[in-house]
Amino acid sequence: MSPTAKELNAWVMTVFLLVVYAGYAADASGAVTAGSVLSLVFRSTLYLVTGLIVVLSAVRLFRRPEREDERDRLIALRAQRNAYFVAMAGIFLVFSALMAGEIGVQPVWPGMPPVAAAMHLLLLTMVAAELTNQVSRIVAYRRSS
Repeated sequence: MSPTAKELNAWVMTVFLLVVYAGYAADASGAVTAGSVLSLVFRSTLYLVTGLIVVLSAVRLFRRPEREDERDRLIALRAQRNAYFVAMAGIFLVFSALMAGEIGVQPVWPGMPPVAAAMHLLLLTMVAAELTNQVSRIVAYRRSS
């Protein structure tokens, strides 16, 4: 059975998140000031949004979206629940990493200011939560097809 438009959207989001933020991760160690981190975040977000607009528009031209039904709503709710747990765990880890320096534990990234490390970790948390959301949707659509 061919994938639905919503499943295709989830695949596109997953691939773009992985590609764009793999590039971010490759450049992250060089971004140690708040300005360089913000520049890197802005550039990555611009690439992600621009690429998604183009590709999702093309997908929409070839695959008309179906009406949302109860199954789609349940899949979306479960995926959001899974993403919420990842986001909460990530935020807890960011707070823990910030406190590590205060209690004398080795910081997450030695030599990187805590603000820059926190920005990188918060972005990692957001990306991990969104990847969890999209992968949960893909798995649910594959199981129900």
